[in-house]
Amino acid sequence: MRKLLRFSRAVCFIFLGLSSSSGLASTPKQKLVVVGGGSRPEAANARFVEWAGGETAKILVLTWASEHGPPEHYFDKFEGEMARHNPSEVIHGVTVDTIAANRSALVQQIRTATGIFFTGGDQNLVMDALEADAAHF
Repeated sequence: MRKLLRFSRAVCFIFLGLSSSSGLASTPKQKLVVVGGGSRPEAANARFVEWAGGETAKILVLTWASEHGPPEHYFDKFEGEMARHNPSEVIHGVTVDTIAANRSALVQQIRTATGIFFTGGDQNLVMDALEADAAHF
């Protein structure tokens, strides 16, 4: 439960911290899809892409929680699953080990994404990354 609370705060932090300059605050409806513990139902993947804009969707994938294998493996798997739903782009976000060096790129990726997906794994790693760099967002 504590991990879920920390992760929820991280998601809110990203959206609230960037909403004033990205236009998110004026978006009439924002959606959050939370899936944990295993594979995602195909219907959830389809709805995620639909909510992100369908064929114009620009999906940002943050692999910061990946702890068993290289982040590229998790990105490639997710990209393959999303390809069935024809989003415009599926982008591998700045990796956790390069956030400080690529902060402006990360902010730009978040601002232009129409959907953001955090891969599975240890969500405390996401919080650690955000807390370490919180002053810069």
